[in-house]
Amino acid sequence: MANIIATNADRNIALADNDRLYVPRDVAVIASSGQAIASDGSSANVNNHSVAVDGTVIGFATNAITLDQDSFDTGSHTLWVGSTGVVRTMNSLNSALYVLGSSSIVQNWGEISGRWSAWYEDFDNGVVQNHGVMTGEYAYEGVYFTSAANYVLINTGLITGGGGVQNNISVGRIWNSGEIIATNPGREALDLDSSTGDLFVNNSGLLSSSGTSVRLDTDDDTFINSGQVIGGILMFNGDDYWALR
Repeated sequence: MANIIATNADRNIALADNDRLYVPRDVAVIASSGQAIASDGSSANVNNHSVAVDGTVIGFATNAITLDQDSFDTGSHTLWVGSTGVVRTMNSLNSALYVLGSSSIVQNWGEISGRWSAWYEDFDNGVVQNHGVMTGEYAYEGVYFTSAANYVLINTGLITGGGGVQNNISVGRIWNSGEIIATNPGREALDLDSSTGDLFVNNSGLLSSSGTSVRLDTDDDTFINSGQVIGGILMFNGDDYWALR
């Protein structure tokens, strides 16, 4: 295996606009300080990164991968983690993935883990597809959205952590045919009650928590379930639509 190790750098691999990066199966990118892979930090060089990981990317001090946004909150990134790919932060304060800006696509078939496996910010019109394993550690969520409008989350794999998926000032559409599991008592598989619009959830897989499993908001939400929900469901106010199929 080839190792790329940074011992004292803010960014191990810095990406400029339209850069493409491939981490092969037999390569490990490891950063002891700073991010292993990140936008180069200039507002002029933070769009349209394309990153594919079949190998290993590890950040010991902060996020493993950070994809930034420009002054218009645009990212337009593509991130692909293959079935042999591993993305991990060893720092207990950070997410493995930190993706900012609108119109990005993240696809995972591998393993992503950190305090949050992924933190999506200003992720308007972005798409997340998880077909692998995304793990949040301690009491934290597998996936976290903040200030994200009209995102789409498709899960056929496993999302787990203290909580499963959490919204903060965000709204989106979620399709789950895999497993979303909250392991911390008092945390939800779907904690969506800080939403900014009408939520849509279609579950044909497993949503699980020892307490409340699904927490929606006070807008006109839709919850369609043909799968299994372990735990309670709170839909709150609004003209909600519930369907069991």
